[in-house]
Amino acid sequence: MKKIFICLIFCTLGNLVFAQNNKGSAKPAVDSIAMMKEFQQEMLKAIEEEFKPSAEIKNDQLADHALPVEINESVAKERTNLFLSSFGFRPSPFSGESSQLLIEFDNFFFPGPDIVEYNIKWLKALDKSNKDHLLVDENTNSDRWSSMTYGGQTFLKLKDTFQNKITKIEAEISIKTPSKLNIVKLEKSQLNKTFTIGTATGRLLRLENDFASIWINTSYENFQLIPFNARGQALEVSSNTSFAYMADKETIKSLKLPKDLGPGSLMYIKANGVIHRVDVYEMALTSESKNKFTILPTPILINGVGTVTNEKYENYLPKDFSNQVAVDSLQIKDNTRIKIRRLVNDWDKTVSYRLEYALPSDNLLIKYAKGSFLNLKFFNKKKLVKESEIDGFYDSEKCILYCTPQNEEYNALEFDEVQGMVSVNYPQAIASKTFLKPDKKAGILAMAGHKLTLDRDALSGIEDILSSSELQALRVYGKSPLFPLKKDSYSSSEFKDEKSLDHSYYLGNITSVQMDIPTGWTEVSFPFKVTLTPDKTTKKK
Repeated sequence: MKKIFICLIFCTLGNLVFAQNNKGSAKPAVDSIAMMKEFQQEMLKAIEEEFKPSAEIKNDQLADHALPVEINESVAKERTNLFLSSFGFRPSPFSGESSQLLIEFDNFFFPGPDIVEYNIKWLKALDKSNKDHLLVDENTNSDRWSSMTYGGQTFLKLKDTFQNKITKIEAEISIKTPSKLNIVKLEKSQLNKTFTIGTATGRLLRLENDFASIWINTSYENFQLIPFNARGQALEVSSNTSFAYMADKETIKSLKLPKDLGPGSLMYIKANGVIHRVDVYEMALTSESKNKFTILPTPILINGVGTVTNEKYENYLPKDFSNQVAVDSLQIKDNTRIKIRRLVNDWDKTVSYRLEYALPSDNLLIKYAKGSFLNLKFFNKKKLVKESEIDGFYDSEKCILYCTPQNEEYNALEFDEVQGMVSVNYPQAIASKTFLKPDKKAGILAMAGHKLTLDRDALSGIEDILSSSELQALRVYGKSPLFPLKKDSYSSSEFKDEKSLDHSYYLGNITSVQMDIPTGWTEVSFPFKVTLTPDKTTKKK
């Protein structure tokens, strides 16, 4: 998530100072004031266009970071240790860069880059004899470090070509994390009502479709907005804007704000999905720790064989299956959810056409559904251009079934009408089960070290669900119960004792396996006919 900080008042103050410092040249000052006013108006106009909900309803896309409800020094310490253990290094993957090392680390242990700060104090790239090969930046005489981003990797420059002889990297890193969060949960019933968070007061101004906005009577610096859907799941934020608010008449009129708002800050977000609740987070207290640690080479398994010194983890947002809402079959059969979309490639401007069916994504059970298009007939200008008995790919993250057909030359098929059937198979319930040892009935044949063996035949009904990287319905744990182990890219299969076996390998020794198992499958199918809606897009300046 990225914040865009806009401060209109700074522009005005800077402009007035410029004018006062140039009293002798009145015309340039007047011209500058006019230019700055015009610039302010353009900025306000841009905010005005964003300061409202989208016209259409988007399917939910869940956030890839979760904010812990309770955070304290012990939680921060535990996550700091996981963060430090995720560091590893390897030679630069770029050819000709024999004097560079690539440091990699995971960035999902904390809620996000906005509320965590860290800084490397010093580094040493050591060989077997503990000789340091790190290149000192002679221009700045800095302590051998260029800034590390939150992207999960950075490069180190060596003073020689000893990248393959480096055995470890020693470092000291300071990490500043929140040790106390103040949280206020806001719903539509609290619109235009004053709320208190810490020592600040605020007001929920708007909560509609994918848009939420609040006012607070202080600086926005330590605050963050997190949107949630009807299921209480954090939504992905598409835009996040905060700016200082001075209660001027022009801004009030342009953004249609209450006239009784005093100076403070305006914060607003847009989400990928319908916002039912927005939580306001304030970093009330922070704690800083200095950590000396050793970075070891990134573990590499060759055909599943190798030694893992430090466990490596995958990001995982726990799902709550305790209060499952039954799927409304009438929503499934809603023909208006089926559309033909005309897509234009941003790079080469080629055009393709996609048949799309958006399932009700606010129900968690739908993410585990299976779907397909049947007996399809594609028409273009009333002429039949293609037939297909079965087609479609189901995107479990966006809850969208779609297909992009091709013609006989394997180019995008142009069509403006489709007739056919939709078939959807969805579960009535999902239960999470934890296995501490192999269970043949569950399809878990062996858990040996970092190797997991599954019986594909026993899992035939849910094999696709368990293999989905989006659903993460199969999770393998090591020492930490918070995050599952990272899976190695190598896997193998064999047929043994009349069973189809799958072998997977993980970056850590396996202590338990968790599965989200759907049950009570229901199938719904219905016919449809859909036509391409004319493009009504208008040009924007």
